[in-house]
Amino acid sequence: MTDSSRRAVVLSGGGLLGAAWQAGLLRGLTEAGVDLAGADTVIGTSAGSLSGASFTMGGDPQELLRILDQAVASVESFVTPERFGRMFEIMAQAAAEDSPEAGRRRIGQAALEAETIAEADFGPKFSFLGEKWPDGFVCTAVEATSGAFQAWASGSNVPLFRAVASSCAAPLVFPAVDIDGRRYLDGGLNSNLNSELAREFGRILAVSCLPVTTPVPDAGPMADSMAAQVAAELEERRAAGSQVELIEPGPEFLDVTDGGRNYMVRANVQPAFEAGLRQALGAAQRVSEMWTA
Repeated sequence: MTDSSRRAVVLSGGGLLGAAWQAGLLRGLTEAGVDLAGADTVIGTSAGSLSGASFTMGGDPQELLRILDQAVASVESFVTPERFGRMFEIMAQAAAEDSPEAGRRRIGQAALEAETIAEADFGPKFSFLGEKWPDGFVCTAVEATSGAFQAWASGSNVPLFRAVASSCAAPLVFPAVDIDGRRYLDGGLNSNLNSELAREFGRILAVSCLPVTTPVPDAGPMADSMAAQVAAELEERRAAGSQVELIEPGPEFLDVTDGGRNYMVRANVQPAFEAGLRQALGAAQRVSEMWTA
């Protein structure tokens, strides 16, 4: 059963530029009068865990962009198209496994064997978030060995910054994050959006950094598969009675990300944020109508 009085913001994965674009959208919608701060929950996956945590904490988005730029600058040699290409190659192979969980285990094994930066150099980059959880915030991860999906929240007894780090640990690119003796990877391995976590909420704002209704030409089978999964999830939410508004990349953000093919270009962080601000102006009315219905 969905509760029409309960509202959720669900933020997808989408790399460095996705986090910046989402930060712009959230700021722009708020400035346009949409009371997103009144959400009962904000659910973030990967990039969405960063933008979502910052937003729910009342953080300055420009400060977030500065921190993101510095963090990526220090690991830029590891953040290459080749590494992401290998990640998507492994994900495509994992899709042939007997179950999604078995596929995630296969990815986890490859990730644990991969050469990446040291975890000691990765996790602390998220320390600016602190340990205390903002009310209603949830982020996602996948346990590398078992393939089990994990939703972190205030009751998980995990410092916020470590939970967000685990959600952003893209396999074969960044290291798995140790939490209580278990190693965790990017929550996008389960779903790029994970809107299933909002199944009880009657009104849902879903923000996808990847095109959903109009997939990018030549983006590859994994991008198409991820888009199809998100579309199916949102249809399930609607069929269960939720009102859902989807914001997906507009032309400006697609241009900034090379047509949705590269989300890790440091020089485009500010343009991605500004694209989100401007796109929010066009989306504000329809989002507000759903949010206040």
